[in-house]
Formats: sequence, structure tokens, C-alpha cells
Amino acid sequence: MARKVVAQQPRRRSGVNRAQLKALAARQAMTASATSSARRPTSAADGEAAEPAPLQFDYTPVAPRGRRGAALTREQEYAYIRGDLIRLSIIAAIALAILIVLLFVLR
Repeated sequence: MARKVVAQQPRRRSGVNRAQLKALAARQAMTASATSSARRPTSAADGEAAEPAPLQFDYTPVAPRGRRGAALTREQEYAYIRGDLIRLSIIAAIALAILIVLLFVLR
């Protein structure tokens, strides 16, 4: 008996991902606990604590970031790449020297 393969449709993504929602919930919890643990001002007339105004949050999705305004020239990019390759080569040479020294020490 052959199994029927069903292709799943990808879920549409909203503007906010799960990590952003968790971070928002954590910020709200920290703000709420800080507000509740803070000393509430008392009114001089009746001596009761005044209730703080409810916190307002904007749940609109964050606009995607645009491209950088400044672009590097080809020569600047190659200079960065060359510098990175030189640093990588130095690190590799040091690691190789340490391994060779350890080889002779451990024998």
C-alpha cells in the first residue's frame, strides 16, 4: 500500500517572531514588577496610594532595516580582506608552532 505524500503549505509569518514576543513579555514583566514594587505616592487628602496609569505598548511590527548609507570602495574592501587573511595566517602559524612544541614535549 502506497502512502500519500501531502505537501505542507508554509505558514505565513507575521511581523514579529517568537523571540521578539518572548523579549516583549519579559520587558513587560520587568516593567510591571518594577512598577508594583516601587513606592506608590500617597495623596495628601485621603492617605491612600494612587493607582499608576496603565502602561501603553505599541505592538506594530518593526520596519525592516534599510541598506547602509555608506558603501566601501573595492580597494577598501580588499584592504579589510587582506588584513583579515594576514591575522588568520598569524593565528594559524602560532597554533601550528604550539602543536609542534607540544609534540616534542609530550614525547
